[in-house]
Amino acid sequence: ISGNTGIEGTINAYRPTSLLIENSTITGNTAQSGGAIWIYGFLTANAAVLRNSTLSGNSVTGDGGAIWLGNSSGSLAIQNCTIVNNSASGNFGGGGIARVSGNASITLDSSIVANNKHTTGDYSDLFSGGSIKANVSAVGSSKYVSGFTPDATTTALLGMDFKLATLASNGGPTQTHELLPGSPCIDAGSNVGSLTNDQRGTGFNRIAGLAADIGAFEVQPSKLSSIQVNDGSAQRSMVTSLVVTFDKHVTFAAGAPAAFSLVNATNANQPVTLAALVDDAGLGTVVTLTFTGGSVNLGGSLSDGRYTLAILAAGFSGAGFDGNANGVAQGSPTDDFTLVGAPGMGTNLFRLFGDSDGDGTVAAADFIQFRLAFGGTSVVYDFDADGSVSASDFIQFRLRFGGSI
Repeated sequence: ISGNTGIEGTINAYRPTSLLIENSTITGNTAQSGGAIWIYGFLTANAAVLRNSTLSGNSVTGDGGAIWLGNSSGSLAIQNCTIVNNSASGNFGGGGIARVSGNASITLDSSIVANNKHTTGDYSDLFSGGSIKANVSAVGSSKYVSGFTPDATTTALLGMDFKLATLASNGGPTQTHELLPGSPCIDAGSNVGSLTNDQRGTGFNRIAGLAADIGAFEVQPSKLSSIQVNDGSAQRSMVTSLVVTFDKHVTFAAGAPAAFSLVNATNANQPVTLAALVDDAGLGTVVTLTFTGGSVNLGGSLSDGRYTLAILAAGFSGAGFDGNANGVAQGSPTDDFTLVGAPGMGTNLFRLFGDSDGDGTVAAADFIQFRLAFGGTSVVYDFDADGSVSASDFIQFRLRFGGSI
């Protein structure tokens, strides 16, 4: 609901017997009061519920930039919502929420109310002469709220930078405010309504990490996008890098190398010592793994053998890594991803010196390529990494000719 102009609210609930707003974004509306929602009179307990929704960028010349509640009894329940960047200019203010009269109570559950403005005073996020109870919520300011009763989590988060991105299309039918990496709202909330999805709907689990996130947006765990051997070409004569790409940015609990395990399955599961270059410039994190010890030959190439690569869920922090692609990051071996370089597994995670075409054998076609490279500087056939393809490299090639892996 966007771009409307009203007097008493964009949504006007006059003496409602019930009101339910969920999975919605109300943004960019203007009114005299109640920029998004205006409620007057006749409420019973929890008859008015705002759930899994975003109220952002609404403004009023009076009070209640997002929500105005007046002359009402009962209660308003706000669950898993994000109420930010709204503004009010009236005497009472309440850039986010204004309860201006009556004895109705307001309960915030796992919701964000922050970065709202009172342009003529200091009643920014909340204004209330009565009860506002906040459970595991993120509140920017509670000044001038009598009866504000935050729980321990809300108290600890009060006034923090909640690291919210701008309103944008982050999937699903409605716009949301993404929680940026490092937001204290991640895994800090609750799910009092037993919701299956966040505001965006199917495919966006309401609990995707250790606990629900605070607000309408749930950070989803990263999934594996691709694994590339070397530059992506077929050759397996020399294997000097693995490029692992995730679908979104990830953070590591103890550095990138600790989130991976690579072993030579052909040689008694001999491990490989890894180094990692992390690139976060794109839409997702790209990790380039190189090999510094263990089952490694000269030139930083893996030794001959088939390899098992494991991506370890416990090595990720933040929203975590969903290795089994079930939509939930457990942070345990149940979410490890394992790529096994064995025949029939549909992978080419192996190294066999001399194998120019990556078919797992060293045959006549590979000899033709070796002969063309002989005397040159091709790293594909430079077994001893001395800068040239020479007789010593041919000895290694001849040892493997006719073999397979």
